[in-house]
Amino acid sequence: MISTTLRRLGALGAASAVLSLSMAMPAQAADGPNIVANGNFAAPAVTQSRALGPGELPGWTIATTAEIDPASIIVVPASSQPGTQSSDLNETGPSTISQVLPTEAGKVYKLQFNYAGNPGYDGLSQPTVKTAEVTVGSYVGQLSFDTTGRTHGAMGWTSSDHSWTATGPTTLTFSGTSAGNFGIVITNVAVTEVIPDGVPMADDDVALMAGGAAVVLVAGIGAVVLLRRRSTAIAA
Repeated sequence: MISTTLRRLGALGAASAVLSLSMAMPAQAADGPNIVANGNFAAPAVTQSRALGPGELPGWTIATTAEIDPASIIVVPASSQPGTQSSDLNETGPSTISQVLPTEAGKVYKLQFNYAGNPGYDGLSQPTVKTAEVTVGSYVGQLSFDTTGRTHGAMGWTSSDHSWTATGPTTLTFSGTSAGNFGIVITNVAVTEVIPDGVPMADDDVALMAGGAAVVLVAGIGAVVLLRRRSTAIAA
């Protein structure tokens, strides 16, 4: 009878600790739908590199300058990139693309995208380190990618993300900052609302519940030790 009680109390103490600790974990968040138009640059569909002018890249505004092609879409083998097509931010010089997002004041959003450097052809991709800038809201991020040893079949795509609280509609901008042609290429651009799954707990509350779990665990262990001593005394 006592050994059965020991097992039950031991299990109760452990179970109570697990339950309390799991309750102390902050709530997780989910993502809403992507609000970026043509974030994978699937339109227009092209079969080879093509320079695009104003109005030719659906969903995006292409900034023009007097002496350079403003932007280009490059096609990279599907096996080496995560998106459908990608936008090169240096066609023959730095260029800029932007999009106004329908974000709402007070809501939290997350920007995610993949980027790499265009290695070019026949040694024409200079400098080898490509750079660009991404702006969303008040955030300005710097991108850098070394194309040394990279090919169009092995681009070495990486990812970037940033979260912010919107104050209203937000302009998302990507700008090439490398000299010359062939620059940072981007794809899979997504902005999603971060939707809380319940109300996250404050740090003090988490610490209090974790402390409570420890007390429950110690109490359970204490009860087991007490009953074991009693069992020993009876046996003697």
